Amino acid sequence: SDGTDLLMIRSLASNSTDESVQAALHPYLSAPLKMIKVVRDPATKQSRGIAFADAGDVRASAGLIKATRGLVIDGSRVHMSFAQPKDVSAALSGQASLKANPFGTTAVEQAMSQIQQRPTPANVPEGFVYDERSGWYYHATTGYYFDPSTSLYYEPTQAKYYAYNHESGAYVEHQTATDGATEDDTPAESVAQQSAAQAAAQA
Repeated sequence: SDGTDLLMIRSLASNSTDESVQAALHPYLSAPLKMIKVVRDPATKQSRGIAFADAGDVRASAGLIKATRGLVIDGSRVHMSFAQPKDVSAALSGQASLKANPFGTTAVEQAMSQIQQRPTPANVPEGFVYDERSGWYYHATTGYYFDPSTSLYYEPTQAKYYAYNHESGAYVEHQTATDGATEDDTPAESVAQQSAAQAAAQA
């Protein structure tokens, strides 16, 4: 995992376990979770109200966030979002005793290691998370991608690029696709379309 698909589940009941959380999420999953870990209090062994889950990729995670809004697990209404390095640090702080537990924080720390090593460019808007498949940043709510090297947004359904106009606060269509864009400028979903368009133009 590159860390971008790691989910944080908040407001869990104190009696929630890895098994109960996984069972509650199961109906919403298209594939088994790669990892689920409830953060426990070292003294009481009870849930600290937080868990981390790895759904496999950023799209599966985004779908799970949407599908489980308002979900109740063990009698508590929970909130799910993409995890950030600061979330993991805060959740695991002061729990040195967990390091002796082979099933403790290791999986979570490993899942977050690469995102901690990869600094997010300053121009990436809030809410966009890194997508390893495209090399761009993906927004789960809008489905848009953001390329920090050009500051352009890409909408995969229409295969169109947009630039954000800070003066008007509006997104303006950017004709990148007809300006000689290369495959490297395009997310994975549209590489084939771009190649076909270029081949047709050269024919």
